[in-house]
Amino acid sequence: MNVTTEDYERAVHDFVADMHPLGDDVVSILLYGSVACKRINPGKSDLLDATVFLRDEVFQDKERFLKTLEIMVESCRRISRKGIPFHPFFYFSQAEASCYPAPYMSSWESEKTSQVLCGEDIRPRIRSRELSRAVTANAFFEGRRSMAHVLTVYLSREDWTPQDRLDIIHRLISLKKFMTIMACFALGISVEASRAVVELEKALPNLDTSVLKRIESFRNQTEPREELSDLRGLLREMLIFVENLHDRIIESRRTRL
Repeated sequence: MNVTTEDYERAVHDFVADMHPLGDDVVSILLYGSVACKRINPGKSDLLDATVFLRDEVFQDKERFLKTLEIMVESCRRISRKGIPFHPFFYFSQAEASCYPAPYMSSWESEKTSQVLCGEDIRPRIRSRELSRAVTANAFFEGRRSMAHVLTVYLSREDWTPQDRLDIIHRLISLKKFMTIMACFALGISVEASRAVVELEKALPNLDTSVLKRIESFRNQTEPREELSDLRGLLREMLIFVENLHDRIIESRRTRL
């Protein structure tokens, strides 16, 4: 299936229509990410970077909440069948706008990075709490252990199955996306994912990010096409990059103390 920009736009329109049965229980629906910024890469950009804010009363009535949840889940099911890379949207109570997860705060810093799909413009009231900011600032170090170090097991294997190779490619793509943005947070830089590498290069001069460009070229592979030795070398290079990045972050933090 050839996915187009118009397919994304229709999917967002259908998503908003799916929320109409909730009526006034929906305070606001906000969109962020590549679709909101009009930087859609058909077939690669994912859906749905959105947040639905619901009235506080929805969460105080079990029957009302379950009905709301059923409608939102069914919307996810419909979107997931459109052939576009998909992940579920967020939902919060109106009161929770003051304790929004810190990693996503950069999405609301500018009208260029987000838009109101329907309801109130709740963006000026979105805040994160100190604890969330502290956890976010240290997420890189946990990600280094839970996302990067687990890949070292593949280096000890002589042979990789086609599924192993595909799994490695997908994991490398995740590393490239999440470790770079978490590194920015560790450096005190609030940034959306698409700007993470650029901001890292500014904050850490002479940081070699060439391996990230090579990984980006693998996006949307349905089967591994690289030679085994090339992929093994790329995996090793990415793990070294993460370790170098870790050392530079520690050095930067010590300098600021």
